[in-house]
Amino acid sequence: MKLRACCSLRRLAGFGVGLVLAGVVAFLVAFGRIAAGYAATITALQVFGSGDELARVRAERLQLPLGLGSALAIEVEERDGVREARATFLGLIERRARWRPGLGASRLADETFAPAEVPDLVPPNPTDVPWPRGDALELAPLEPARAANLERAIEHAFTDPETGQTRGTHAVAVVRGGELVAERYREGYDLHTPILGWSMTKSVTATLFARLLLLGKIASVDEPAAVSEWQIEGDPRHSITYAQLLCMTSGLAFFANYELPWSDSLRMLFASADVAAYAANQPLAHAPGTVWSYSDGTSNILARCVREVCAEDENERRLFPQRALFAPLHMSTAVISVDARGNWVGSSLMQASARDWLRLGWLYASDGVVDGERLVPAGWVDFVSRATAGSPERSYGAHFWRYDRELGRTSKGRAVPALLADVFYASGHDGQFLWIDRTRGIVLVRLGAAGPAGAAPFDPEAFAEEVFAALLGPG
Repeated sequence: MKLRACCSLRRLAGFGVGLVLAGVVAFLVAFGRIAAGYAATITALQVFGSGDELARVRAERLQLPLGLGSALAIEVEERDGVREARATFLGLIERRARWRPGLGASRLADETFAPAEVPDLVPPNPTDVPWPRGDALELAPLEPARAANLERAIEHAFTDPETGQTRGTHAVAVVRGGELVAERYREGYDLHTPILGWSMTKSVTATLFARLLLLGKIASVDEPAAVSEWQIEGDPRHSITYAQLLCMTSGLAFFANYELPWSDSLRMLFASADVAAYAANQPLAHAPGTVWSYSDGTSNILARCVREVCAEDENERRLFPQRALFAPLHMSTAVISVDARGNWVGSSLMQASARDWLRLGWLYASDGVVDGERLVPAGWVDFVSRATAGSPERSYGAHFWRYDRELGRTSKGRAVPALLADVFYASGHDGQFLWIDRTRGIVLVRLGAAGPAGAAPFDPEAFAEEVFAALLGPG
């Protein structure tokens, strides 16, 4: 009996070890697919889009948990006009991403979107004309005391004054009253460098949707979204409106997270060929319009809707962001990456210079009117900056974040500085921020990365408060 029991225990132990090993292998495979897809895509964006050296990309952008970054082999290659990044995890799982002008970085799949490039319709801005119509180097003057305080605030965005450590900031630029009054870049970057905005791209997607409203191609934000996956009779998702997609109240199941490999965000962005289809095929977790839940997926559904409605001809569709938004705003560096099926990755993957991000912000600070032309419908700025019911601390509008004067707390429960009480903003992973104060005509952008290990943390509200105090304080 003892012998039989002993053998049974051994079998059970062996079975348990086998299950654990199988789980570890399954995790490594799932993690490896996403890690390799992420590394290839981000490397292509940073090396070919922003002009970074591969070593800098590894140090600033590819620090994976548990030391697994060392399991990634990354290469970049440029030959015969083809620019690709290749990442291999543990020598077994390989993913590639290709950079194409006007199309950004696309992770390659079996049937990758075909065009080699998209024509550039937005010429470089003249260097003898001030921002926003041009890119003259000269900045608008500030009163000496304000200029000194602003310079100090910007220095604090780049370097921790107590420790001297970097904060991972790559660019800061400031507009007051429609004039560019300050800018600073890290070594290797300048006013023309396109910088990844991560989820600030969502605010661009919303603006492209607003262009369709103004052009009469979509009648109302309250009409059901034109999503092919939801048109089957009886599908409860058919009632999801554009407004619910914009306000993050679609009710679709979606786990938004940029850290955990099983999150929908990472699986959609770096392991699926069609980001919009991935999101559109999610089931309902709640009745539409009843629960707020932040979702990268709804932005990609919205981006595909824009693509399909903006024009009948596919070539014209590819050019729509340039024709409808980037050209009128003089955003000469802006590119939204597409996935393997040609969908804009409208949740996360747009690059633009700091000055171009400011141009988007100034559109909103100007209530949607630039150079005397209305680019978004009257009332649109109020709509995107108005609190969505159910969002944490009333901190979300419609593809823009906001600070709530009444509650006075951020989405994470922190106190909002009084100077920021009426500000709304675009925000992205790794500390991307575009703050907009249309009452006082201030737009502020900070772009960067978490930085190498040991970098000092960046406090967005403390930085924005210091900048606003410098601009609004005694001159």
